[in-house]
Amino acid sequence: MSKALVLREKGSWTKLQVEDREVPPTAENVAVVKVLAAAVNPSDVKNVKGMMAHTTLPRVPGRDYSGIVVSGPAEWIGKEVWGTGGSAGFTSDGSHAQHISVPSESLTLKPQTLSHDQAAACGVGFLTAYQALIQNAELKSGESVIIIGARGAVGSAAAMLAKWKGAKVIGAVRGALPQPDHYVDAWVSTDDLSAFKDAVLSHTNNKGVDVAFDTVGGELFAKSLLSLAPHGRQVCIAVPPGQPTATFDLFDFYRRELRLFGLNTLTTSHVSAAEILKALAAGFDSGALVAPQVKPYSLSDAQKAYEAVANGEKGGKAVIQPWN
Repeated sequence: MSKALVLREKGSWTKLQVEDREVPPTAENVAVVKVLAAAVNPSDVKNVKGMMAHTTLPRVPGRDYSGIVVSGPAEWIGKEVWGTGGSAGFTSDGSHAQHISVPSESLTLKPQTLSHDQAAACGVGFLTAYQALIQNAELKSGESVIIIGARGAVGSAAAMLAKWKGAKVIGAVRGALPQPDHYVDAWVSTDDLSAFKDAVLSHTNNKGVDVAFDTVGGELFAKSLLSLAPHGRQVCIAVPPGQPTATFDLFDFYRRELRLFGLNTLTTSHVSAAEILKALAAGFDSGALVAPQVKPYSLSDAQKAYEAVANGEKGGKAVIQPWN
C-alpha cells in the first residue's frame, strides 16, 4: 500500500485527508517513483480551493517531486530523479503521496548537488523562470532584464537564471531597496510608479531594458512595457485578484516593435518540463543556481504546509516528506 494526500471535495486544504491507496501499477511507457520530497506551491493551494476548473476528483494534488524510480525501464530502476509539470495534481494524481506515476520519457536525473528536499523545492519556480526568460523572451548574454517581484520564489529564480546566462539583472520591489548582490545588479522601487520608468532608464544608460519579466501584474504591467528598449520583450505570468485587465499605449507598443508574451505553466507536459530540468541541472551542479531554503512537513502535517503557503509564511519553501 501507499499513503497519499487526497482531495475529494474542493474548497479548502482542510478537506485534504491522508488515505491508503494501492501503489500505482507498472504499465508500458510509465514509471513509478517513490516520492521522497514534494513541494507545495501557490498553484496547489489554488487547486484545492477550487480555482482550477479543469481538476477532476478525487485527486492527489502536487506538481513537484524528487525521489527514486521503483518501477519502469530497467535502466532507471534505483535512479534518483526529479520532476514537475504535466497533468499531475489536476487530471492525474500528483506528488503529495508516497508514489507517483509519470511518463518514463520524463524521467530526469536529480542534480547531484541537491538533496531531495532541495530538488523538489525548485520545480515550478525555476521551470517558470526558464520558460519566461529563455524560451519566450530568448534572453541573451549582455542583455538587460528587469524582474518585477524579484524577491518572490519565481522572481528570485529568474534573477539567478538571468545572471547565469550573462544578463544584467534589475530587480523591482516594494519597500526599502536591498543592496545589489551576486544575482541582482541594481534595484528599483515600485512604490512610486510615476518614477518607475526613469529609475529603470538610469540603470540602462537611458536605453531601457531588453526584457521585462512581470510576476505581479496590475499597474506594473503597463509601466514595465514603457521601461523596455526598442524591440524589447515582456513576459507576464500573473494578475492581482480582481484586476484581470490592463491598459497600455498601443501606438508606443507597435512603433517601438515591442513583443508581449503570456505564460501558463499548467500547459507544460511532463516531457517538456523534463527537458528544462535537464538544462537547469547543469546550473545547480555548477553552483550558478541555488535551491531555496526548505521547511519540511510530514504527510500527516500536509494541511499545515498548505496553510503556510496560503498565508505567505516565511521560513522556507514548504516541502512534504511523504515517508515521515
